[in-house]
Amino acid sequence: MQKSRDSLYFLVTDRWFDPVIGQDDPVAGEMVGIRRIGQDGDLVGRKYAHTVRGLAAQQFHPAGLDYVALAKARREAKEDGTVVGIGRGRTVRERPKMPGLK
Repeated sequence: MQKSRDSLYFLVTDRWFDPVIGQDDPVAGEMVGIRRIGQDGDLVGRKYAHTVRGLAAQQFHPAGLDYVALAKARREAKEDGTVVGIGRGRTVRERPKMPGLK
């Protein structure tokens, strides 16, 4: 799940039915557990209980990509050296400028 406002990604860990909340309305008793996904693809923090209706009300929507696989691939590429930090681009920009051909 992705929360649209601040681009945080959450993973739905489990689903259950809460009979106390859903005693009058069965749809209201549908619950999910969510955990935040960190920048490196690992789960961060504790699990939060949420109603399924509450996810929509809090502007959560299904993610269009597999963020866990993306984060792990990014971490592996950085460890292998195939991806470099933005500091490397700075040295390229600071090269002396050469006049163009006229």
